[in-house]
Amino acid sequence: MLDLRQLLRARSAYAGRFDADGQRLLFVSDLGAVPQVWGVGTNVANAASSDGQAWPEMLVAPPDRAQTIYVGPRAGQLVVGADVGGDEHTQLLMVPEAGASWEALTDDPKHIHNFGAWRGDGRAVSFSSNVRSERWFDVYVQDVDNGQPPRLVMQDDSTNRAGPFSPDGRWLLVTRAFSNARQELWLVDLQGSDEPRRITSQNEEAVYERPEWSPDGQSITCLSNLGRECGAPARIDIKTGELKYMIDPDVDVDEATLDPTGRRLAYALNRDGAAEILVRELTSGREERIEGLPPGALYEYWQDALAWDATGERLSISWTGSTAWPNVWVWSQGGPARQVTAAGGLGLDATQLSEPEHVTYPTFDGRQIPALFYPGSTRGPCVVFVHGGPEGQFRPTWQPVVQYLVSAGFSVLAPNVRGSSGYGKTYLHLDDVRLRMDSVADLAHAAYWLRDSGRADPSRIAVYGGSYGGFMVLAALTTYPEL
Repeated sequence: MLDLRQLLRARSAYAGRFDADGQRLLFVSDLGAVPQVWGVGTNVANAASSDGQAWPEMLVAPPDRAQTIYVGPRAGQLVVGADVGGDEHTQLLMVPEAGASWEALTDDPKHIHNFGAWRGDGRAVSFSSNVRSERWFDVYVQDVDNGQPPRLVMQDDSTNRAGPFSPDGRWLLVTRAFSNARQELWLVDLQGSDEPRRITSQNEEAVYERPEWSPDGQSITCLSNLGRECGAPARIDIKTGELKYMIDPDVDVDEATLDPTGRRLAYALNRDGAAEILVRELTSGREERIEGLPPGALYEYWQDALAWDATGERLSISWTGSTAWPNVWVWSQGGPARQVTAAGGLGLDATQLSEPEHVTYPTFDGRQIPALFYPGSTRGPCVVFVHGGPEGQFRPTWQPVVQYLVSAGFSVLAPNVRGSSGYGKTYLHLDDVRLRMDSVADLAHAAYWLRDSGRADPSRIAVYGGSYGGFMVLAALTTYPEL
C-alpha cells in the first residue's frame, strides 16, 4: 500500500512563463513550504536526464502563497498574484526590473484583485477588483512608473474581467461574465471619450474565453461556442463584430493561444478529459501534434497552461497525468515536448501508480455517462469519486487520494455526470435548476452499473466528493440511502 502522506507531499510546478528575453523560464512551485515563483535557464534541454538538470532559483517570495505570474515586456518586469492563508483575496505584487525586490501594486487584503495584462510598452497594467462592492468587479488601469492611484475605466454591477491592451495601447478588452455559460466582450477607449462598446452578441448565450489581440490590432482571437455545441478558437473583427471560427473540432477546446507573430495557433483538444495539443500554421492550415507528453491533461491551476515566448518559437506547457505530477514542459517546432522542471514525488515509484480506463454507463434516460475507472481488487470495494464545480470535469490528472485508495484495494469510479463541462453546451445544461437532481440520479446509476457489471461488491460502494462534490455526496446519500 502506498503511503498517503508521501502521496500528498508530492510537489508540483506550473504556470510556466518565459521572461522577456527568453533566457529563463519562470514558474510557480511548492518546492518550498508554500508556492513561490522560481526560475530555471531555458538552455535545459531535458530535466528528465541527469546531464540536463539545472537547479531552480527562487525569484519572488511573497509573504504567503504565490498564485499567478505575469511577465512584463521590459527585462525583469513581473507581476505576481498572491494571497494569505489560502483566502483567495489576491493582491498584486510587482517586480519593476531585473534584480529588484517586489513592491505592492495593490494592498487591500479585504478585497480581490485579478490581473488583466501588461501594456505593450511595460508602463501600465490592467486589473479588476471588487473594491467598490464585494459582489461586482470593476476594471482599472494603473501606471506602474508614476506611483499614481489606479484609474477606474469600467464600472458596472457585473463581473468584469480586465483583458489585454490593443497593440497601440488605446483600447482595453474587457470580458463581462453573467454566468459560466454567458459572456460578452467589450472595448474600452483609454485615450478618447467614447463609451465602452460591446463587440459580441447580446442576445445569444455564448462564452468568449481567453481573448487575445491580433498583432495588427484588427481582430481578436478567443474560445467561443456561439452558434455551436463545442467551444472552438474564433476570430472576431473589431469593426464589424463578425465572428469566424478558425477550426471546426468535434470536441471542446480547453485552451487556444496565438503566437506573438500571429502566424501560429496552439490549442488543446479535450477528448473525454484527456488533452491533445496541436499547433496550426494559420496561412497554410498545416498542423503539428505535440508529442512527448505522458497521457494526461493541461494543468490549469489559477492560470492558463499554454504560453508562447516573445518570438513565438517555443511554447510552455503546464501538464499533469494520472501517474505524472504537475510539471512544466517546453515545445519547439519539429521536436517533442521536453520536461524542464523537476517537481517530483519525493521517492514515489511511478510504476506503482494506476492509470484509469475510459468507460461509459447507462443512466435513467438512456444516456451514456462518461467516467474514468481505476481498477482495484476484483469485485472488491469501490469509491464513486464526484468532482466539484458543478461545471467541472474529472480528468486523467494527478489525484493522490485516488492513487492511495487504489493501492489499498479499492476501485475508483469518477463519473462526469450531466452538467459537467467538456462534453458540449447541451450536456452542460442538463442539470440546470429543476433538473439538478437528475445529476444525482446519474450517481445512483453509477452504483447500479458497478453492481451489474461485477466491477464492485454491491455492499461496499461508497461515494466521495469535495466542494460541490460534497453536496452531491449528501444528495446521493439522502436520496438513495439503500445504495
